[in-house]
Amino acid sequence: MTDRTHERDLWIPCIHHVWPKGTNRVELHRKIQTINTLRNRVAHHEHLFNPGDTSLLPTKVDEIILHLFRQLCPEAAEWLYPVNRPTPLALFFKESAFSAQVHI
Repeated sequence: MTDRTHERDLWIPCIHHVWPKGTNRVELHRKIQTINTLRNRVAHHEHLFNPGDTSLLPTKVDEIILHLFRQLCPEAAEWLYPVNRPTPLALFFKESAFSAQVHI
């Protein structure tokens, strides 16, 4: 819904009103596409860690999700994920022992 093909039909008349004024549709689409790519890897039981592609690290995608959540509803985001606290994913990685050296 945020790609170029939907710009005239969806973005301009409707969707841009949901996001803060001045939101760049191309940048937003890139972030949503990154989230969807990682989601598809999880859903299809594909590799999550690729040393050659750090853009899809789960911790980076977690940051993107939280950033977009804060843009859409700052009060709810602050209540659920205060700025000074780690996210559930960050806590999981901190508390979980890995048998191999994995950069997350």
